[in-house]
Amino acid sequence: MQASRLNLSADDKGVIIDWLDLTLNRMILQALLHGLYTGIVTVTLWVIYSSPKRLRSTFLCTIIITLYFLSTIALGSGWAFGRRGFIEYGNNCQTIYAALLNNGPSLRAYYLIIDIAGGISTLLVDLTIIWRCWVLWERQWRVIFVPIICAIGSITMQMLSTFHSLPDGINEVGHFAAEIDWSLLYILLMLATTLMCTSLIVYRIVRHARRTNASIKVIEMLIESSAIYSLSLIVYLALVSKNSESSYYADTIVTYVKAIAPTLLVGRISAHANANRRREQMVAMWANHPPLVGCFREDGTDNRPDDGHQTVPGKETV
Repeated sequence: MQASRLNLSADDKGVIIDWLDLTLNRMILQALLHGLYTGIVTVTLWVIYSSPKRLRSTFLCTIIITLYFLSTIALGSGWAFGRRGFIEYGNNCQTIYAALLNNGPSLRAYYLIIDIAGGISTLLVDLTIIWRCWVLWERQWRVIFVPIICAIGSITMQMLSTFHSLPDGINEVGHFAAEIDWSLLYILLMLATTLMCTSLIVYRIVRHARRTNASIKVIEMLIESSAIYSLSLIVYLALVSKNSESSYYADTIVTYVKAIAPTLLVGRISAHANANRRREQMVAMWANHPPLVGCFREDGTDNRPDDGHQTVPGKETV
């Protein structure tokens, strides 16, 4: 790409610099969140594989590993595309801007990778939340019928949004408002799925949970229902509806909260299974080896003292 210097006004240069600053800060935020996500995935997998094999769920382990794999692909493609603009064409702000918004194969491949990875991640997360709701409601299919319909609709809107958001020219790239209709429908359906499952899970926990500490119950509800994911989606929807620049940062945060929520859920389920297993082992140990309570009680038919001396009738041995 030939670096062509254009005579831009100070305002135009300010807009370009602000956009580049936004892009670079978003890449740094993505890297930091991916490091946090890596630590959470590592601890979760350690909890899962430290439990007996019969307590492990292949379905949940596959979802956790797949989500992390997709997030890593998205991170790698984003940094590769950013390196192309900021390093290979980093002569000045104009060349970087032109490289990042050049309508070429690299930009199209970047958009496709990000959208495909995001769509698959959303589907897996929705399936995990719906599955947990289905399990807590004793496998009643009528409870999760509407969330399944919303999840299918959100994936359809994601596909349409990806198709319409592919850049056809440099002037059409970067304007989120052009695709706001499809993206907004996608976010609304995704939020509807999450909120319905969250409400059903919280109601089930509050109504049927055992009497436990209030703080423990709150933590359990936050993890089980993925309430943090629902809250982040609401904030993201508010920013997108206003077409705010902060929605770019919120999009990155929601992407990782979406992947972290089911990871915490799986970790909590595995930790709870390990605690139950240890409790069962302790109960079995006490049943097989009861405590030696009353071992020093005197037997009414045996007058021999514990020090080994015997008492002969009529004679006392000292």
